[in-house]
Amino acid sequence: MNKSFLKVLFTFLAASATIGSAHADVLLNEDFNYPAGALYNQGGWMRFGTKTEAPLQLSDKALSYEGYAQASGKAVTIAGNNNGYDESLYRTLAGVDGNVGYSDGAVYFSLLLKAEEVSKNLYFYSLLGGVATAPADGKSGGSDIVRVFVAPGDNVGMFKIGMSKNAAAPAFKTQDIELNKTYLIVGKYEFVDGATNDIFSMWVNPTTAEESVPDMVQSDKADVNQTRGFVAVELRQASSSVNVAPKLLVDQLRVATTWAELF
Repeated sequence: MNKSFLKVLFTFLAASATIGSAHADVLLNEDFNYPAGALYNQGGWMRFGTKTEAPLQLSDKALSYEGYAQASGKAVTIAGNNNGYDESLYRTLAGVDGNVGYSDGAVYFSLLLKAEEVSKNLYFYSLLGGVATAPADGKSGGSDIVRVFVAPGDNVGMFKIGMSKNAAAPAFKTQDIELNKTYLIVGKYEFVDGATNDIFSMWVNPTTAEESVPDMVQSDKADVNQTRGFVAVELRQASSSVNVAPKLLVDQLRVATTWAELF
């Protein structure tokens, strides 16, 4: 066989292996580097259901956090009209095949959050587990197994960050944190053999060099479907049960299979 051809072939195979490995480790890296305006239909973002009011908007200013990400694109404004018709969007993770995603070892996620107003307890971000139908525009996109919450603080000008696994009552980081500051949120969903025992952990402003003791942990409630795994991330706005929607900026969404790949 021609030596030049072999060289090209080996180079191609090596590159393919590298690409495949990267895709296996990094499932999402989203900095919202799109034209200003509505996020819907940009970068693969689809509607979660048929709600269309208060479209999710891209702000002019990106968020950044030392040791995590440099400001590059834009941030998403989550606010809503305080009703059940506000738009929520989701984006499918890399490597999802139909309604089957990632379900081995652990899945990590991270994001930057700046809260400007918080007067009710609700979740704004979810890691979606696969359901019977594959993700598609105007469909559910998946089951919101992993949820990140905000809630009012005990003091004026403060708020709290919380989490829950599959509709469990949310657990909150006990101390108040300040509005109008950027925070790094990191989560981990660990698959454990057996039923109703997968572990969801979360950190607020962790040391990024290595995984540390989490700020919050939940393992009760049903696990994600082991066959389908995780298929997408969701940015969620107000529902009919929310009296006053929060105003949040969210940026630099990442999903990966290791802690190191987030940073």
